[in-house]
Amino acid sequence: MSCAEPRLDAVPRSKRQQTLAEVAYINLRGEFGGGLGGTLKASKKASEALTTAACLAIAAHRGAAEDGGWPSQAEYARYWKISERQAQREWAVFKQAFPNEESPERMAKYLATEYRARVASEDPSFVFSVPAAAAA
Repeated sequence: MSCAEPRLDAVPRSKRQQTLAEVAYINLRGEFGGGLGGTLKASKKASEALTTAACLAIAAHRGAAEDGGWPSQAEYARYWKISERQAQREWAVFKQAFPNEESPERMAKYLATEYRARVASEDPSFVFSVPAAAAA
């Protein structure tokens, strides 16, 4: 009988697509470093980034834009009753989480189109289960 420690065989990776939340987390984790503090901050910021996209979709759905299109950053701030500086910070976090995106507008448009009923419910939590391929 051997006293060697028991080992688990390598667990095969799932073939499922990553979600937007996972992509945002991975992008942000590199910015905040490893360790518990970095992973917690990356999780929080990923959540904030996705909430911004969902909230933009909700604002557009509710007619926040004066021209009937997509709300500008200032219109977004006015709709959510936050300062324009706070809106800038929220959009900057989104840009940090998704560096290939100029703003949350493209993702918000996708969310508004594909998840119309959930956007209408004004519940931004739905965005966390959206497949990452949606942003491609």
